[in-house]
Amino acid sequence: MYIYITVKPDGALASEYKPKPPDYKEVQKYVDGWMQILPYFSSMEFDGKVYNRGTAYCNEEGWLQGLQPNPLASACWLKACPKGDPKLMHIVGTLLFVAKVKEEKPKAALPYCPFCKKEHEGGDTCMGHYP
Repeated sequence: MYIYITVKPDGALASEYKPKPPDYKEVQKYVDGWMQILPYFSSMEFDGKVYNRGTAYCNEEGWLQGLQPNPLASACWLKACPKGDPKLMHIVGTLLFVAKVKEEKPKAALPYCPFCKKEHEGGDTCMGHYP
């Protein structure tokens, strides 16, 4: 399973899961043109999780086409590559970040205690809530 994370120039973030990594034509649809792999951009934090060993893509001709600057994507690239030159690391247009993720099994729900309104391990109610 793969997570596809997009960062739009207006700061909008979105993600979706797909069974396979994208081919070049699919990447071109996300970045609105010819694709470019961003060097040293192999990790990204999204929704409180860090995704490592990923690949970041942008529009190769974005500057020539006059696409909008993407300050959030640029900041993510600088975070992934702290030794990079901030003067040169500016992304325009949409960023696509793709990383392989492990499929997680859903956790079983814990028993609900009607007295304290919480879930607890090991029984229907928590000790000390007997009427």
